[in-house]
Amino acid sequence: MTEHAPPAPKQPPADEADVIVVGAGPSGATTAFYLAQSGLDVLVLEKSRFPREKVCGDGLTPRAVKTLVNMGISVGEQDGWVRNKGLRVIGAGKRLELPWPELASYPGYGLVRTRLDLDETLARRAQQAGARLFEGVTVTGPVLDERTGRITGVVAKAADGGEDPTYRARVVVAADGNSSRLSVAMGLRKRDDRPLGVAVRTYYQTPRHDDDYLESWLDLWDGDRLLPGYGWIFGMGDGTSNVGLGRVRPHGLPRPAAQVARGHAGRVGLHRGEPDPADPRRGPADGLQPDPALPSGAAAGR
Repeated sequence: MTEHAPPAPKQPPADEADVIVVGAGPSGATTAFYLAQSGLDVLVLEKSRFPREKVCGDGLTPRAVKTLVNMGISVGEQDGWVRNKGLRVIGAGKRLELPWPELASYPGYGLVRTRLDLDETLARRAQQAGARLFEGVTVTGPVLDERTGRITGVVAKAADGGEDPTYRARVVVAADGNSSRLSVAMGLRKRDDRPLGVAVRTYYQTPRHDDDYLESWLDLWDGDRLLPGYGWIFGMGDGTSNVGLGRVRPHGLPRPAAQVARGHAGRVGLHRGEPDPADPRRGPADGLQPDPALPSGAAAGR
């Protein structure tokens, strides 16, 4: 009797999946991880290539640390993570040090890690769970069912100038950031009656790099003008600190955000001779624009 090897499992087409996740930032990568871990075929489309930067403070609270641990990510100092004890708040002439609470369900510490490292760590963890990650794929719009109007996939920009590729799935998750190109292509617009935040940051060489506390400045000044926003100093443990600010998009303010950031750095004791030679980068701060309702077949994430 001749024995035959069992047939190899059928591989899904490269351009089809159960779920497409547009964007491999922390939100998209975490979503992809849990969906893939549950047995779904997940395709993640990321316009950049890792490692890649993001304007951010690089600080993680215990709630975020718990998410990393639950995903099986090692957060030890030997793996490049820097721990902190709590949050220092400075404002109105007051200075408060607030240790992270000791709770049974959450770690009693926070972490600091550059977004250059954090985002790739999460994306690779999603891959390890079985998600397929396509880097350098810029999604330009949805594929809609002509009869129902339901989203059934996305169209991307061809990298080589050829025919634009199409990817199809039963569910599409829009996790492509605050300025979601996919949402805009589906006719969704930001609400002009809601504020939009702008963030600026750079890295300064400073002895404060090993501070045990994340530091938040609630008084954000531009000269003698108090601005609607806040500043921060987060030690990176490598000789540098992440110094930046977030504020509501200005109307009629005398100086651009990068100049305000330099003024803030000088006010808190970090001077022009100390920062990284690169100018601070700026970008929209997450979370200040509400997500509009998405059509059937789509979900939103940041």
